[in-house]
Amino acid sequence: RSLGINMAIQDGLRFLWTSQVDRAANFPAGSTTHWNDTFSFPYADTSLVVLAFENQGYKITANTPPTGIYEKYIVRRGLNYVLSNLDSVALGITPQGNNPCVGVPAATFADCVGLAPPGDTGYTTAVAILGLAGSGALNHINTEVPGVTFNKTYGEILQRMVNALAWGQNDVDGGPGRGGWDYNFNSPFSRADGSTIGWDVLALLDAAAA
Repeated sequence: RSLGINMAIQDGLRFLWTSQVDRAANFPAGSTTHWNDTFSFPYADTSLVVLAFENQGYKITANTPPTGIYEKYIVRRGLNYVLSNLDSVALGITPQGNNPCVGVPAATFADCVGLAPPGDTGYTTAVAILGLAGSGALNHINTEVPGVTFNKTYGEILQRMVNALAWGQNDVDGGPGRGGWDYNFNSPFSRADGSTIGWDVLALLDAAAA
């Protein structure tokens, strides 16, 4: 039975290999790859695909060019795609007056900037965290894709994403949504959304484990 399960998993990974967007155009020189969905959040899908490969042992080694097919063309390039879609988030005072920058070590996060994808941040930030947290390569430095993550380690990027996620937890007016997450950070609607909270908690647990 376990052999059959493993065969099914490998079949699934091979399908993901063939279903990359623009696979023919990206090979062999492309530095990113991704998978699409119907809600226009391909960076979330891509992070989950990367995690599926990482869970089966296909991981990169920090600052060492990968040579395995899946490591080189799926994990490395998928993580690059996620990184290329992150934006800076200024972590200012939250609606209840909480300031996440108080007590932050100046040598590490003096600018108090978080990182998050551009859409549905309360949901997609958590999913984007999972592939990085599962990488096992937190010392790896991004030198391949430009933007706000360039020359930062996976560990620095992961910490900044967690900071943004924690900052975005609802704390508005003590309403029923306080302590949860909505589709976007710091929701003004006094609500929490069950389809986001599970991912956010999982992301925090995985990041802490990493």
